[in-house]
Amino acid sequence: MGHLLIDRGFIEPGFGLAFAVRVVDPGKVRQATHRLIDTSGRINRSSVPSGQHIRAFGIEEYGEIIGRLTGELRGVSLTFTRRRDRAASIAGADALKIHLGTSTEDLLTDLREISRICAQGSPVPGLEFITQTRALKAGEEPEGELNQKLAEMLGAPEPPDTLALAIPDACLAQEETAHSYRVRIGSGRYQVIDDLTLADIVGPLRNLPQEERLEALREGYVQMCSDAEGKEEASQRIKARNWITAEIPLGAGRYVYHQGRWYVVGEGHLDALRERVREILERGSSLELPPWPREYKEDQYNRYAADQLGLVCMDKKSLHTKQHPHGIEACDLLGPGNELIHVKRAKEGSTPLSHLFAQGIIAVDALLNEPDAREKFVQQVREQNPDWPIDETFRPRKVVYAIMLKSGEAITVKSLFTFAQVMLYRAVTTLQRLNVEVEVVGIPR
Repeated sequence: MGHLLIDRGFIEPGFGLAFAVRVVDPGKVRQATHRLIDTSGRINRSSVPSGQHIRAFGIEEYGEIIGRLTGELRGVSLTFTRRRDRAASIAGADALKIHLGTSTEDLLTDLREISRICAQGSPVPGLEFITQTRALKAGEEPEGELNQKLAEMLGAPEPPDTLALAIPDACLAQEETAHSYRVRIGSGRYQVIDDLTLADIVGPLRNLPQEERLEALREGYVQMCSDAEGKEEASQRIKARNWITAEIPLGAGRYVYHQGRWYVVGEGHLDALRERVREILERGSSLELPPWPREYKEDQYNRYAADQLGLVCMDKKSLHTKQHPHGIEACDLLGPGNELIHVKRAKEGSTPLSHLFAQGIIAVDALLNEPDAREKFVQQVREQNPDWPIDETFRPRKVVYAIMLKSGEAITVKSLFTFAQVMLYRAVTTLQRLNVEVEVVGIPR
């Protein structure tokens, strides 16, 4: 119980994990606690008593954080390993659970060896990705400097390209049906906004002193409404800080403010992610969609594209299944080869695309594994076009993400926010494991 007496301010975040990735045998990992970078709160804790390779735990290399790792030591000279034949096991998170020498001399020797490994050792090949992405804990440096830089960005006359509007996970389901937003930032009553933009969030902050902006962001809220007057609530009040995302390079890493938390992504890790995403984007697509008329909303564009190219418009046609009683959209458009085409206009930055990429995974999973989803989807297609070549044997084989960025700019690594890149890469790798091809196509203005 002694650890409860330690002042948390003296604890180095991630110390135990930093040691574990330098000494654990990647082929003999017994437990991993990991979660995706989102606000779902879902934590996966996988255990294999006999141990297995870290790859077998199904952890995504990009966009997933490992908080705790348990496994067998290898190649480390400590009191416990020197005096026993059997393998030693450790568990590392913020704390380090490990057998240490009990005599003064042995204890000090072990502590010095642990300090040496943390200071000089490199992560074991196969575990190095674990150290590349993690959440900053409250009060951990350089949180203070990052908050100061964010406050400066919020007060700029023209927000930089690295600051954008984001849709919180808790509001994704209501995004398509929202007709107005209640926005309250600072003192006074909320304002009703018909089409939320970044300016609606940062505008009231510009007139505040720099030191008060983040507090106003924490105390303010945005709430979706299903009517144009802002009287019918469609979501909970979500803290205004969850409605923005920002990226700040600092030192050797890139820090990302995402739904109220700071994350650090190693620059080398980020370079590798960018290269993989660049390869995905350079594949291009077999489909070419028509330009997006400036006055068209998303549903109007989907009908327009379907008419122009002879596609089936499936926008707003939800599949209600046993697994998804609240409904999911299989796609916005069905292509000539029965491609599932998901369409999104990202009006400000690329942050809404994370939801688009996840939607593609959910749709494919349902159509592959839920017979009632396939039956209802085929029925919906036939209702739109009785002659369309599809039947109950249909299995998705290609997903196309059709995207229009603001002003119709090209989709490149530079135009996608870090978390949009993470979610695209995750969508592609997940769908490829299901033998489903993925293409990304830009929609011109």
